[in-house]
Amino acid sequence: MLNQKVSTNLKRLRLLNDYTQDYVETSLDISHRTYSKIENGEGRIDLDRLETFAKFYKTDAITIITMSDDGSFVREAPGSKSIAEPIPSYGKADVALAKCEEKCNGLKKEIVLLKQQNNLKEKTIADKEMIIKLLTGEA
Repeated sequence: MLNQKVSTNLKRLRLLNDYTQDYVETSLDISHRTYSKIENGEGRIDLDRLETFAKFYKTDAITIITMSDDGSFVREAPGSKSIAEPIPSYGKADVALAKCEEKCNGLKKEIVLLKQQNNLKEKTIADKEMIIKLLTGEA
């Protein structure tokens, strides 16, 4: 029963993050057959693998185990009844942000390089202008 619940919740997390099975399999280095069995509730999920999934989805194992059908998870608040909280969905947004930051850093380095090249060319032009003035007697 628990294995089926975890399998269902892993599939739910994958869909909530808009991931394909292939993306998850590749990211976690799991074969297609193994991952398919996990999502269908046919494969056993040990604690290490559950932790791997939790890290991948930026959550924890308890969340994966306790998710409800509406995509929230239930936890006990101190001194109160259990409450439901939505699961944060980072996934693709984090990947997109990291790619943007990487591209931005690359562009910043390119700007520095272009400024250095520009300064070198300006210096070369100034030197050539000075040589022309010296040769023509204008200096």
